[in-house]
Parts: sequence; C-alpha cells; structure tokens
Amino acid sequence: MVATDVATPTIAVYASAQRSDVLGTPEEMASLLNLPLVDAPTDEYDLLVVITEERLELHQTDAEVGPVYCDFMSGDFRRRRAGSLRSELLAKAIGYRGTPLKVLDATAGFGRDAMLLALLGCHVTAVERDRVVAALLVDGVHRALGYPDLMDAVERLDLVTDDSRDYINSMSEPPDVIYLDPMFVSKNRTARPKKELWALARLVRDEDDGASLLAAALASGCRRVVVKRPDNGAPLEGPDGRVPDTQFRGKTVRFDVYLQPDVPVASETVAEAST
Repeated sequence: MVATDVATPTIAVYASAQRSDVLGTPEEMASLLNLPLVDAPTDEYDLLVVITEERLELHQTDAEVGPVYCDFMSGDFRRRRAGSLRSELLAKAIGYRGTPLKVLDATAGFGRDAMLLALLGCHVTAVERDRVVAALLVDGVHRALGYPDLMDAVERLDLVTDDSRDYINSMSEPPDVIYLDPMFVSKNRTARPKKELWALARLVRDEDDGASLLAAALASGCRRVVVKRPDNGAPLEGPDGRVPDTQFRGKTVRFDVYLQPDVPVASETVAEAST
C-alpha cells in the first residue's frame, strides 16, 4: 500500500438510510466503532462512515474525492478476476501450484488480495486492526455473497479484527503463507495516490509496523512470508539483517519472498490427519 503522509483524522458515523444489516443498526455500529453518531452530514469531522441503502461508505469531507467502499464486483478488480488467476504475480509469489494453501493476510485493508487468493482456492484468514476499515471490509464481503461467482470464495475467507502481531503470536498452528502489504509512505508529497489508498493511509498503520510484522511472521513457523513493496522501494528491515530469498517483480510492485523450507506444509498436514 502506497500513500502520502497524512495526519490522524476525526471520524463520525452518519446514517443516510435507516437499515439494519450484518453490522447492525446505526446506533450499534457507532458503538462498535466507538465513534459519535451524527444526525446530518457535517464537515466538523474529517471522515464520515456513511450508511447508505446500498452499502457502507467512507466519505472524506475535507477532500474533493468520491466515497470509498469495499467492492469486489466492478472496475479493476472485476477485470483481474476475469483473467487467469494463476498468472497473477501474487499467486506465483505465494508458491501456488494447484494445491490450496492456508494463507494469513496480515494487512487486509479492503481485502482485494485476500479475495483473489480465496478465488484461487486458498483458505484465507484476513486480519485488519482498524475497526473502520474492518467494517467496510465486512460490508463488502457480505454484499459479495449476492454474486454466485464469488460465493465459494467468500466461504474460504475468514475475517478477523485484531492487531496482526497479537494474532500471529496467538496462533496454535501456523499457515503455509503469511502475506504482508504494509503501508509505504511516499516521499513524493506532490503525488496523490488513488482515493482508496489515501483513505487507508489516514486510518491505519504507519511504515514502522512493517519490520515488526515481518519479524512476527518469520518467527511464526510458516513456510513462506510474502511482502508486497513498491518496485523501487527498499525491502523491509528483517530480523538479524534477514533479506528476501527471492523476488517477483511487476511494473509497479514487487513481492519479496522469505522462505523457510524446513517447515512442513500446514495444508498437507491437515489433509493427512483427516485421512
């Protein structure tokens, strides 16, 4: 995730539609997110979590951009899932060779990479620590259940709201792969990333989290750790100077891969135990 450096925003919940869904009533959602509930649109807050008839949206009241929401049915993501998923650079980076893998996406964000991996056939646990982002993701996944070509993937996708380091440290059994896409703060202050990434940058993690997440992932006992980076960005600082074992490069992004070949494959262990 790439974004410019921005200040911590003020946030409130506003319901333009009185509806109850997987996230509850407006009052319940405001309580869940620990945010004030306002009865009218206002620019007194930098961000508004807006409940509409169709979906949950994030509005940036101090920016001239449209609403941000989690969407797996249109635009760039639809084109990606319509193509060959096995040819996706991410599929190659996680080591997918036709056998479903257990993957932990420790920086879920709006869940696009997690959903792609689930569409590939992997069993994915997507962890997001920010409650607002997690709520947007839950809403998007819930709406995806209405689309037959996404239903099976949703069944393979588990959502968790937690700090990923705590979640990794509490796992009773490691996955095959831990995937990290830590926020990368652009040094170019004049560059403006697309609105979804800018919204995430305002809500979630700073770049310092990357090194500690990598250390926790490498200590978890999983076979492979994959880190998404800008193509020209430096690798994350690994413990004891650890550097990537291999890299998969695209036009604008790069996947740094850390291998731990002596660890058994978790998905194979599960399959053997069930026979």
